[in-house]
Amino acid sequence: MAIHGIPTGVHRYDKELCCDGYNLFSPYFRNETHLINMEGEIVHTWKTNYFPGLFAHLMPNGDLVRGIRVPDQAVLFAGTTGGFERYDWDGNLLQRYIKNDHETQQVLSHAFCPMPNGNTIVICLEKKSNEEAYARGRIPGTLPEEGEWFEGKQHKGLFLDYLMEIDKDNNVVWEWHLWDHVGDAPDEFNLNYILPPAAHYFSTVDWVHFNAVDYDPIHDRVCMTCRNFGEFVIVDRKTGKLIYRWGNPSTHLRGRKPGWLDDGDQQLFGPHCGTFINEGKHILIHDNGWFRPKGNRSRALEVDIETGKIVWSYESHNPQNFTSPYQSSVQRLPNGNTLICSTGSGQIFEVTPGPQPRVVWEFVCPWLQDGRTVNYLDDTDVLYSTTSHIIKEGHMKNMIHRVYRYAKDYPAFQGKDLSHGVPIDPSIVRLWEMEPFKSGYERAKKNPWPQPIAYRENPDVK
Repeated sequence: MAIHGIPTGVHRYDKELCCDGYNLFSPYFRNETHLINMEGEIVHTWKTNYFPGLFAHLMPNGDLVRGIRVPDQAVLFAGTTGGFERYDWDGNLLQRYIKNDHETQQVLSHAFCPMPNGNTIVICLEKKSNEEAYARGRIPGTLPEEGEWFEGKQHKGLFLDYLMEIDKDNNVVWEWHLWDHVGDAPDEFNLNYILPPAAHYFSTVDWVHFNAVDYDPIHDRVCMTCRNFGEFVIVDRKTGKLIYRWGNPSTHLRGRKPGWLDDGDQQLFGPHCGTFINEGKHILIHDNGWFRPKGNRSRALEVDIETGKIVWSYESHNPQNFTSPYQSSVQRLPNGNTLICSTGSGQIFEVTPGPQPRVVWEFVCPWLQDGRTVNYLDDTDVLYSTTSHIIKEGHMKNMIHRVYRYAKDYPAFQGKDLSHGVPIDPSIVRLWEMEPFKSGYERAKKNPWPQPIAYRENPDVK
């Protein structure tokens, strides 16, 4: 089956089964961050001077914490952005933090996490020379002497992730460096776990590639999603020790590596958005399925970190209906549903829990890279870069990196009138109310998907 065109806007909307609220996201190539209602109408917008880097959080007090992509970044690969900002509800700038040092090539990456105390944890990159990497145990000759060229800029050395906690006055109050935790032990990062050369700079200068960080205030822990390693790790913030990892035991000399059409013992392939749920007992994560030997397909997973078992998962019957090799997000909603953002197709959808989940809300982003707003996404609207092999397959021009749903009783909305939604574009039709979408959805409701698509390892786990 091939699909060469698809309407934008809301496709499905089951008012009875949805988690009613507002959806926050930043179109990838726009300076605005929008809050849209369930009908796909804009109810609030924050306008900024920067493209998103790459998403935003709405705080309970109504502040918006938004990543920004600064110009002339010191490092151009790994999704670096350079900074974040904080705005109040009315769009007044409260804070701007920029880390973009060309001399040291330290730069803020694209992931951050607001904390309950008002601080923000950010992921950054720092460079170590080839000689420094070899001295710490990297096999000599495995790093190119000339480095890697990306978007016309040369990058030499090995770039490692580190975390900083930034307070509202832009002071660094806590740091954690990957470089301090390299080695062969299970609680360390093996410098010689290296992706195949076909992964291009992921196999050389961009080694582990943290793409998400989340904070657990109950146990004072942070979860980092390691894209290239195919796992998530949990670090105790007080001691700095890696206390848990899941997804790919071969990274720390345990388990079988993938082979030809064999996933080995690896569970996650290019994952994103590892998030604490269930009071820190579980991790919800987007498994992109990037170069999975058994076939590229994405899925959402819920992992019990006490048992290491997958207690819930979701994937589509047709892998092409839900697959994004890069980026993307997941969020567990207050009613137990899961909100999924599939970046490659600019698609957001909500699925119900249980062994036979249903898609109860679905939205396709209408904002394109060239500034247009369209009511129909064509196959020719593919995003292609002649200088970056990373964004030339599997992405459309309507990309969204991450989305968050906030229920209508969220504290930020107290005293706010959000009843007057404005259509994104008058040409975008209300498809969920029209044929054949309406009858097709009703048909799908009567024919739930079979058991293998989603399951619970332990039905008693909620």
